[in-house]
Amino acid sequence: YHEGERALWIGTDDGLIQVDEAGARQAIPTRLLPDLRVRALLETNDGSLFAGTLAGGLVQLRPPPPFRMADELPPDEPVFAVAPDEDGRMWALDGGGRLVHLGAKPERFRVPDAMNSWNFRVLARAADGALWLGGITSELIRFQGGRFTKLGVAEGLPRVGIR
Repeated sequence: YHEGERALWIGTDDGLIQVDEAGARQAIPTRLLPDLRVRALLETNDGSLFAGTLAGGLVQLRPPPPFRMADELPPDEPVFAVAPDEDGRMWALDGGGRLVHLGAKPERFRVPDAMNSWNFRVLARAADGALWLGGITSELIRFQGGRFTKLGVAEGLPRVGIR
């Protein structure tokens, strides 16, 4: 995640690190994170900053104080990826094989078991509103209109992980 023209935030297995021309430093005190193993970062249009963690769920870091979004995602589930939505909401891909559309009334969509949901770690939203899931296998999943479509080697993807 890039903040302004001078700083870069990096999620690591030891918390959040901020890097700028002066060097690297702990960006958020580790005591404020429920789990130091950060897997995803997202800044929304209103300037809020979110971190997905391996064992602490999704955490809103900014505006302060940090708080866990326990009502929308299980607090002990990994959050591997987050992506913005055009309406100011957010999508999250959790470790339980769910794609969750966060907001006042969260919507949950289970990635079909045949698509090996645990393998997916990347989430991106296309201009047409479709969500793309990628990961450690050579498969992509497209999600749009409540439907999952799998693309793999048979459709021309290489036999390598998608990042």
